[in-house]
Amino acid sequence: MKKVALLIVSLLLTDYVSGGMEIQAVRTDVPPIIDGFLDDVVWSKTPTYSDFKTFQPDFNKVPSELTITRVAYDDEYLYFAIEAHDSEPGKIKASVTKWDNIFQDDWVGVGLDALNDQQSAYAFAANACGSQGDLMVNSDGDGDPSEDFIWDAAGSINNNGFNVEMRIPLQSIRFDDGREVIMGLFFVRQLSRYSEMVIFPEVFPDKGSLLSQTGKIIFQGLKYHRNYEILPSFTQTSNREAQGGALQKLKDESGSDIGITAKLGITPTLTLDLTVNPDFSQIESDASQVDVNLRYPNFYQEKRPFFLEGIKNFDIAGIQNGSSISHVVHTRMIADPSFGLKLSGKLGSNNALAAIIARDESLIYEEDTKKPADFGILRYKRLLHDESYIGGIITTREHGGGFNRVVGIDGLWRLSGTMKINGNTLYGMSKNPENGRVANAHNADLSWSYGDRKYYTCVGIHDISKNFRLDTGYIPRDGTTSLTLSGQRSFYFKSKIFQKIDAGYWGNVQRDKYYDMNDGRHNFYLQFLMPRSTYIELYYAKGSEVFEGELFDRSGIEMELTSQIFKSLFFDLEIGTKGSPWYDDPDNPFQGDIAYQTAFINFQPTENFSSEVIGVREIFTSRDDELDLYDYNILRIKTTYQLNKYFFVRGILDYTYVKYPDYAAKYPEDGKIDDRKSLTNEFLLGFTYIPGTVVYLGYGSISENLEYDGADYIHANTFTEMKRGLFFKASYNWRL
Repeated sequence: MKKVALLIVSLLLTDYVSGGMEIQAVRTDVPPIIDGFLDDVVWSKTPTYSDFKTFQPDFNKVPSELTITRVAYDDEYLYFAIEAHDSEPGKIKASVTKWDNIFQDDWVGVGLDALNDQQSAYAFAANACGSQGDLMVNSDGDGDPSEDFIWDAAGSINNNGFNVEMRIPLQSIRFDDGREVIMGLFFVRQLSRYSEMVIFPEVFPDKGSLLSQTGKIIFQGLKYHRNYEILPSFTQTSNREAQGGALQKLKDESGSDIGITAKLGITPTLTLDLTVNPDFSQIESDASQVDVNLRYPNFYQEKRPFFLEGIKNFDIAGIQNGSSISHVVHTRMIADPSFGLKLSGKLGSNNALAAIIARDESLIYEEDTKKPADFGILRYKRLLHDESYIGGIITTREHGGGFNRVVGIDGLWRLSGTMKINGNTLYGMSKNPENGRVANAHNADLSWSYGDRKYYTCVGIHDISKNFRLDTGYIPRDGTTSLTLSGQRSFYFKSKIFQKIDAGYWGNVQRDKYYDMNDGRHNFYLQFLMPRSTYIELYYAKGSEVFEGELFDRSGIEMELTSQIFKSLFFDLEIGTKGSPWYDDPDNPFQGDIAYQTAFINFQPTENFSSEVIGVREIFTSRDDELDLYDYNILRIKTTYQLNKYFFVRGILDYTYVKYPDYAAKYPEDGKIDDRKSLTNEFLLGFTYIPGTVVYLGYGSISENLEYDGADYIHANTFTEMKRGLFFKASYNWRL
C-alpha cells in the first residue's frame, strides 16, 4: 500500500479549479456488455476525453501514453470505458488478484463525487486483467481502501495497450436523485514502469482541494432505488489447544455460529446498518510485530467489514499533523461485539451524520467485570464551502458502573487555493467504578498548512492533559504540550535517472507535563523518485524523549529503497538505527540503541501466482556496556494462487525467533531467558463473488519450542503444536 500512499500524497498536493469542466455522458437503452472489449454500439456514440495530464512526478506534463475515456448510463447503472494505450504492451504489469491488491500494477480508475459536496468521492480502479480495487477519497485525495462496494469490471490486453470497462450500480452509491443529477468526476491512470500518474481533467496544485476541481457530469432523471441488503453468515469452527501433553478441543471456541447483518437505505443519502451476533472472525491472523520493549501497545488495523464501511466519517481534523492522538475512533477497541447499529450519510445537502452503537463482550481494562461494555459514537459535520466544515463528536464507553465520555468539536477551513487551517478540541470525563472518582481531561490541536507545486509547510500546536482517556480511540502518549513544524521543497527534473527530489524537515519541541521536562525531535530527509516506481529516502533524526523522569537520546538514521525493478519483482527495503530507552524496566530505564532491518519482496512470475516475503530484524543494545538484550526476528511468507477473479488458494508461514543474548548479564538476578520460537501455518481456500458473498475453508496451527514434561510445558529445542484450528465460513449478500 505504500505506492497507493505515494499516489494519494501527490493528489493531496493537487488542487482543482472550482466548478471544473463539464463532461458529457450518453443515456443508453442498450447497455454495453462488460467484457473488456469496446465493440458495443454505445461506445461509438459517446464523446471521448483524452486530454490527460501528469500529476506525478510533475504536474500538467504530456503523458508518456495516450488514455481515452467514455461515459454512459441508464436507469440502473453508470458505465465507463477506458482505452489505456501502451507502445510496449508486453511490459504492461497486471495480475489476477484479490480485491484491492492491484495498486502496484498498471491500472485505470474513476473518481466519482456522487453527492457533489467536495467532501468525499468513490474511486473505482481496475487493471488489464479486470481485477478490481476501490477507495473512498477525501477532499485532499487521501484514499482509504477499507470499504468495498458492489460493482463490475473487465479488462483485455491488445496490440495497442489494454481496455477496461466498468459498471457501477446506482444502488452502490449515494446521490441526490432528481431531474438533473450533478456529480464530480475525474479519471486516473498509473503507468508503473514510468513512475507516472496521469489525470483528467488536469489538476493545479495552487487552486484548492482535489474534489473542488473535478469535472462536472450531469445525468438526466436518475432515480434512487431504495437499498436493502441482508447478509446472513454461517461459521463452523473447531479449535484445539495443548493441555496435559495433548491437543484438547476448546468447547467455548468450537461449534456453529449464525449471524446476520442488514442494510437499509433510509433516504438516497442516509443508510442504516444493523448486525446481530456478527461473524467478526479474521480469515488471516495479524502479521507478527515486535512485542518487547514497548512504551505503548502495538496498533493493529481494523479488518471487519461492518466497521470499515464509512469509517472515514469518524476522522477528526487536526490529529494528522503531530497530535498525540493517533485515532479518536479505533473500532478494534470494540473487540467482541454481540450486536451493532450504524447510521451514516447526509441530512439535506449540508449535514453529514455518522453513528455507532455496539455492545462489547470482551474485557479490555483491569477494572472490567464480566458484564459487557456499551459503546456509543456520534459524529456530525456541517459542510461549508469547498471542503471546509465544522463538526462535533461524542464518544462513550459504559461499563460496570464506570464510564469514559468524550465530547469535542473540530473543523477545517480552506483559506485559499494553497492554505488551510484545521483543528479540534476534546473534553473527556472518566469514572472509576471501584472508588467512584471522576477525572476530567482535555486535548486540543490546531494547525496551518500551505502547499503548492514546489513548497509545502505546516505549523501545529498540540496540547493533551495527563491521563487523558479515550476508550474508543488510540493514544500513544498523553500529558504533553508541543509545537510542530514541517516543510518540504520539491525539485523536478527531465533526467532519465531522477524525476523528482524532495528535501524536507519535520520536527517538534514538547513539554512533558508529568516531569516538567522538554524533549523533541528534528527529522531531515531526502526523497528521490525515479523510473520503475523506484523511490529512495535518506533520513536523519536528532531527538530526545522523556521517560520516567529521565531524558533519553532518540537520534537515528535510516535508508529506504523501493522499486518495481522487474515486471515480476517488487521490493521495499529499510535499514536504520535509532536511540531508545529500555522501557521494559520502568524502575531503572537506561539508554540503548535499536538496529533494525525490514524487507518486503513481492515475486509475481505469472498473472495468477504471487509470493510475498516480509522479513524483520531488530536488535536492542544497551549503550553503556554494549550488551544485546534481545534479537527479534520475523519471517512471513504468503503465497497465493488466484485461479480467476473469484477463486484463490493461499498459504502463510509466519516464523518468529526471539533471542536474549546478554539479558542474563544485564539482569543476573532474573537468570537466563530462554529463546522464544513460534511457527504459524495457515492455509486458506477462498471464493469471493462480490463483497459479502464469500466462502472460506481455512486451517491454522501454532507451534512453539516447548515440550511437556508430565506436569508443565517447558523450553525445548523441538517444536510442539500448541494450537490448531479449522474453520468454514460462508455468507451471502442478498441485495433486494
